[in-house]
Amino acid sequence: MAEQVSEFKSKSDLYERELGAAKKELDKWQETAARVVKRYLGGKATNASATTDDGGVFNLFWSNVNILKAALYAKQPKADVSRRHKDYSDDVARVGGIIIERILNLDMDSRASDFDAALRHVIEDRLVPGMGQMWLRYEPTFTNQTVDPVVDQQTGQTMVEGGDFEVIGDEHVASDYVYWRDFLYSPARTWPEVRWVARGVWMTRDQLKAKFGNRLGSLVPLQNARGAKNALPENDPWSKAQVWEIWSKETRYVCWKVIGFDQLLGEQPDPLGLTNFFPCPKPLIANVSTTSFVPKADYQMLRDQYVELDVVSARIALLEDAIRVAGVYDKSSAQLQQLISNRVQNIMIPADNWAMFAEKGGIKGAVDWFPLDMVMLALDKLREVKAALKQDLYDLTGLSDIMRGASVASETATAQQLKAQYGSVRMQFMQGELAEFVQSALQIKAEIMSAHFQPETLIRRSLIDKTPDAQYAQAAVELLRDKRMAIYSLAVDPDAMAMTDYAAEQDARTQCITAIGQFMQAAWPLAQAKPESVPFLLQIMQWFLAGFKAGKQIEGVLDQAITAMQNQPPQPPAPDPAEKAAQADAQATMMKAGADVKATQMKTMAKIQGDRMKQASEARNRQMKTVGEVAAMQTAAQQGTPPGGAAPPPSLTGLPPG
Repeated sequence: MAEQVSEFKSKSDLYERELGAAKKELDKWQETAARVVKRYLGGKATNASATTDDGGVFNLFWSNVNILKAALYAKQPKADVSRRHKDYSDDVARVGGIIIERILNLDMDSRASDFDAALRHVIEDRLVPGMGQMWLRYEPTFTNQTVDPVVDQQTGQTMVEGGDFEVIGDEHVASDYVYWRDFLYSPARTWPEVRWVARGVWMTRDQLKAKFGNRLGSLVPLQNARGAKNALPENDPWSKAQVWEIWSKETRYVCWKVIGFDQLLGEQPDPLGLTNFFPCPKPLIANVSTTSFVPKADYQMLRDQYVELDVVSARIALLEDAIRVAGVYDKSSAQLQQLISNRVQNIMIPADNWAMFAEKGGIKGAVDWFPLDMVMLALDKLREVKAALKQDLYDLTGLSDIMRGASVASETATAQQLKAQYGSVRMQFMQGELAEFVQSALQIKAEIMSAHFQPETLIRRSLIDKTPDAQYAQAAVELLRDKRMAIYSLAVDPDAMAMTDYAAEQDARTQCITAIGQFMQAAWPLAQAKPESVPFLLQIMQWFLAGFKAGKQIEGVLDQAITAMQNQPPQPPAPDPAEKAAQADAQATMMKAGADVKATQMKTMAKIQGDRMKQASEARNRQMKTVGEVAAMQTAAQQGTPPGGAAPPPSLTGLPPG
């Protein structure tokens, strides 16, 4: 036990030194950042001697920051999780990507999304003090569950003891915003060289005892809001201790340390098992070089221009205050003061000794007014200087007049397009940095979910069991727990978070459709002549559309079409035209021969039928003739006179007559 305490004390000294070095590295930036935040909130210029106490502040910095916030993050991001290698079919891996993508997007779509709230603070910290950070942590919710004992029916032996147990009821990956003063890291030139990261969490005495036990929680020194050096709200009534949660990549251990306290509050081996170990992405940081990974606020890069603008604004305010009716008059002409009184309106004022008053030149000779024309001339010049300073700041920050929604009617469309492109290049770079930060944060969140969420939670939260892919759900969850996110790529589109420019979106889609039409018009003759070339032509179209931002959704449709055509059985080759013509002639000859045979058969059948009808008619006629003759004989026999004197015919019955 004594060796363990000694080891903890030595580690405490080590991290005391590490935290002290990190604070010293970032101290100058933090002091400057505090002044920049004050300036953003409407405070005086950092050059206090440049303006008077009553001089105004033209807060263009606040305006520019809010424009950038709206341009960078107008909508919640959307995660796109897909397999890294798509050259083979794997339904289990595909469903695993769908599960993670659904849960990530579901968490961000909720109204109470902590990821969205934290990200907005991170962006503001990037634009004002110069660095923003987010921290991801696994947060399970436990519930009590009663389990009945399991008894072997044959032996009567208890296999599993029953009782009340704590089980995981729900799981969540919390996204915590880290205040810019509460984030430290080892001094380094670039982010890959950083050996450890730490965030400071302010805890009360009760929270310390609940987290680290009564003994250590009671010994940790506390400090009030004033002793925290602007790290706590000024009117916070509770004394707290800043506990630093330190994640060391070298040892893959997490420990808790209070600066000035001679013991570590706790230590734990890697609790999350992340690929890059750190539970936070690379900070969203401004203006760093390879000399030192220390931010510098955007305001500091343009400080001279902002201060000069404040000075000019203060002078304009003073001159505007000087624009009033003022002058001097002859004391002996007391009536002149009544002329500029508020109570005087359409009235005649009597003058003493008018003749002498007129000899002195009247009112012009008795009054000398303050020269307002000189003030107005100086005011106009200052306003011109102010407009020029504003334009310089817009050019330096990339906020051109087109991006701010203003335009000059005399400018050509080409000039306006060039100005918009000039500003959008730097805006796209900032959007790319933000997308990289969001992508890294979501990657960490996805890894935590894959490794630590229960299978039931993954299936329930993604609703994958309600889809046609339900048969792959269990296998997909097992794959996620085994491979984590190693086989997946997670992407975030920067344009998906930016404010939608519907005119630009419509123009992009029009260009995309036009390009598709031109390609299909050129490729259609080849597709007709060689149908087997259609998949190849679709792949060329897919490569062509990859250059259009609006063509990304169509790429998925083309993927399905290409896959469907590749899975079809091979079609027989098209016959040669000459062979096809010969086949047609042979078919026509066969059809003609068949028609001739059929006609001959029908003619023969008609002749046979005619002969049969003729024979039947002749037989019927002969029968009728015979019947007639017999009837005549019978009649003659009855009368006793054989017709024609002939002998009577023999009896039909073979009996003698009579």
